[in-house]
Amino acid sequence: MLAAAIPVVATIVITWWPKDDAPACASPPCGESIGVDVKIVNTWEASQQRLIGVNFYPSPHSNARTDADGSAAEGAIARVVCQERHGRLVKDTPYGTRPTRSTVWNKTNTGRYFSDIYSDLPKVDGDTPPRGLPNC
Repeated sequence: MLAAAIPVVATIVITWWPKDDAPACASPPCGESIGVDVKIVNTWEASQQRLIGVNFYPSPHSNARTDADGSAAEGAIARVVCQERHGRLVKDTPYGTRPTRSTVWNKTNTGRYFSDIYSDLPKVDGDTPPRGLPNC
């Protein structure tokens, strides 16, 4: 007796979004294991004599934010999925008296951004993020 060949049909769906139209967490879903966990650091505000945490922004190029964008306290952990190396310039003195300037922004797994000044990621020059992170 001969076995009959049964054809197999598979469908592959590929979804592509232009960079500006991509959903905040396309794939894998938000909260899954892509990215690197980083600690929020360097948020001491001398004029207020306290740690103020960090605000999240909808874009690394935006000054505007809303309460919906969120914030995180000093010491909180944020999952960073990529780095934008050419965002809005941030100037601060998070290391006491040493002024710091940076255009590097970290994108979280929720699609929000915060300045790399306030993360414990290694600081590297140039256009390449630290090992383990892609460019956004």
